[in-house]
Amino acid sequence: MALAQALARKPKVLLTDEQTSAFDLHCQIEVLGVVSALAAKAGMIVLIALDDLNHALLSRIHRW
Repeated sequence: MALAQALARKPKVLLTDEQTSAFDLHCQIEVLGVVSALAAKAGMIVLIALDDLNHALLSRIHRW
């Protein structure tokens, strides 16, 4: 819920910390995909803190 509220405000930079840790892997990937798509559409920078290096590597997207 907090993530949706933050995205609705359309910030230039969004900082998140373990926003998907309570979800199973399938849901984590889906949520991060939606966040990435919304961020790209809005021209938003998203910084995500993750404790799983494999998950972090799968989630990396760079748009300059």
